[in-house]
Amino acid sequence: MDVATTGTTATVNLASVGNAGTYTKVTTDSYGRVTAGDTLSASDLPPHSATLITSGELSPTRGGTGLNAAPSNGQLLIGSGGNFALGTLSPGASAGVVITNNAGSITIDTAQDIRNTASPTFANVSTSSVNSSLITQAATTPPTLS
Repeated sequence: MDVATTGTTATVNLASVGNAGTYTKVTTDSYGRVTAGDTLSASDLPPHSATLITSGELSPTRGGTGLNAAPSNGQLLIGSGGNFALGTLSPGASAGVVITNNAGSITIDTAQDIRNTASPTFANVSTSSVNSSLITQAATTPPTLS
């Protein structure tokens, strides 16, 4: 500290101890004067609950999705080259499958019951070849194919 007097007036000048600026982490001397400044590093922060994160995106490498939008009804996370994308299931062009997207669920169904205990009806059935060894029948007469 430098004190200069001129008559009855005293001028006090503090010596510069660092660079002027805005710092988030400072060091002070015993008089409370800032003697050094630095930026925060990750090790300066205490552990925080994930509930404190209110904005931004958490990358897949950090356990997140990398997305900043919530999925709509029936949307799923679909892998996309190391990241995720939101997508929906699609029934395809032949419309033999019915997909219904609801809040919290996706229903996949067929136009009719096709379980092995069901009796589905088809408008047309065509085959390019039939191998008779694949057809079994309990009756003694051979099956008729049309």
